[in-house]
Amino acid sequence: MQKISGIQTLFLMTTFDVGMSLMAMITPTVQKVHQDAWISIIIATVASMLFTYLAVQLSSLYPERSFAGCFKGVFGPILGIPIVAIYAIQWTVVTGMAVRQIVDFAMPTLQLYNTPFQFVILCILALSAYAILAGGIESLGRSSEIITPLVLGTLTLALVISFRVQPLDNLLPILRPHLAQSLISGAIPAASFLTQGTVVMVMYPYLSDQKSRLAGVWGTGIAGVILMLATIETTSIFGPTLPSRMWNPFFMLMRFISIANFIQNVDSIIVVIWFFSAFIRIAVYAWVASQVTTDLIGVNVRLTTVFISICAFVISLLPSSIVVSTKHYPTQIVEPFVLPVLNIGLPVLGLLIAMLRKRIQTE
Repeated sequence: MQKISGIQTLFLMTTFDVGMSLMAMITPTVQKVHQDAWISIIIATVASMLFTYLAVQLSSLYPERSFAGCFKGVFGPILGIPIVAIYAIQWTVVTGMAVRQIVDFAMPTLQLYNTPFQFVILCILALSAYAILAGGIESLGRSSEIITPLVLGTLTLALVISFRVQPLDNLLPILRPHLAQSLISGAIPAASFLTQGTVVMVMYPYLSDQKSRLAGVWGTGIAGVILMLATIETTSIFGPTLPSRMWNPFFMLMRFISIANFIQNVDSIIVVIWFFSAFIRIAVYAWVASQVTTDLIGVNVRLTTVFISICAFVISLLPSSIVVSTKHYPTQIVEPFVLPVLNIGLPVLGLLIAMLRKRIQTE
């Protein structure tokens, strides 16, 4: 059986979250709470770590079972099989939507105006499928050991450089009186992105050391801290209004970096680093979807990997523009259904049922 270490899990979940969250989560958060967006990011990070921890605790009660086996063991086969099928469908859909987000952002940024976007999508999905077929989660884990230090090192350097020029006055006033409820509302977009406890549950049986089962929780926390710092710097430089009108305010911030007219064009490096992170996210989603589908219907994982990649390709062609994949899909599907039901509700309910059942058996 394939195995990954705790540090690989930490790297996977950090890279899984950090790249695309910087591109997609700052704008909707600033739109809701303006200069207090960084506080909402903190709330979202803490909540995401908590719910990821609870999901890991559920898996720890069934350490020898897969994700599908865990849910069938908790809810029974009659309810468990449809629930697992919904997860598999959702992960397939989000794979297609994520790759479309990448392409819609990358093509104009890299000036690929004459390249068919379908070709770029096909290349990305083919690369992720190859990584999965070549070594499964082990291949992704080893890739993360190379990619994650590059991603974190580059982002840290970029944040330090941009910190030199930020006017903190744009972050004031802090905690306006009417924002108590708005802060929680502002945390929902980031929480819907960072709360990926069910993804960690799929990885759980593949951990080489069960003592490192909380690595995914800490990976979520690291990504949340970086997102919070990026939100502070973006808001302090652009103010509380302008970022809400941008598609990617963090990327625009990187374009303004200039030190002695020598260090410039940092945004081109950020695009490459961001693509590495986005690739990890797509590959992990595709692996999770194929693994759960394999456990559910008993088909060879190679066939399900190819099938999931084809389905993701078709789904990626459905959005008519970047607005659909980046705004409509998160606000109309992820935030009202995926986050409260799939990423929070069912794992927490399953944990309560499993703990109650274990207590009854003990007595």
